Amino acid sequence: MKGKLLLLLSAILFALFGWFVLTKLFTSNEQLIIPEGGLEINMPEKTFKVIESDGEPIRLSLGQVNHKRAVVDILLGASNLKKEDIKIGESVQFTYENNVYNLKLTDIVAKVIGEENATFILTKKGASKDVAIEKSVSEIIKEINESEIEVFRRKAKIPKRRFLRRLKNKSKRAVTFDELLAIAEDHFPKHQIRENGTYYNNVSEWLKTKK
Repeated sequence: MKGKLLLLLSAILFALFGWFVLTKLFTSNEQLIIPEGGLEINMPEKTFKVIESDGEPIRLSLGQVNHKRAVVDILLGASNLKKEDIKIGESVQFTYENNVYNLKLTDIVAKVIGEENATFILTKKGASKDVAIEKSVSEIIKEINESEIEVFRRKAKIPKRRFLRRLKNKSKRAVTFDELLAIAEDHFPKHQIRENGTYYNNVSEWLKTKK
């Protein structure tokens, strides 16, 4: 009887230990340590900055920078959380543990010839179960350029490359998805898109599937 009781207690303890481990794995409260109003980050080209957290910190790595754009790489250990080429005003969104964060490129200044400094604002967007990660306009344009589509104007097929080149040029100043949609409605009102067997009556309707 005593042996059975010990066996039962061991099983209960093992189950509790397993529950504790799973709870830690899937309900982590670790988050980046940033002020409530956001963290301003200024970085020279081709440098990195460590952002502290309750757990493992992340590393922001700044690549090539020009007077309008910057390549930023967000790393957690050896893992790449996000890498993107964005323009001033755009944001990169990424998930760290159970939260979504927004890294916005706010300014680029050339302090000396050949050394551009980029300024970012890092903010917490919310819990990943409540908010979705939004793509930047630059990321959407990149995906579109790699997509297999057919383009029509007034129902007549036109070269895909010509359409994509014009869309890219027209969207150079767009920093939000709504601005990109407005550009599509203003400059491509008579265009249609076919992708993966689905026909879209206008460009903005098609773009909404890329958000």
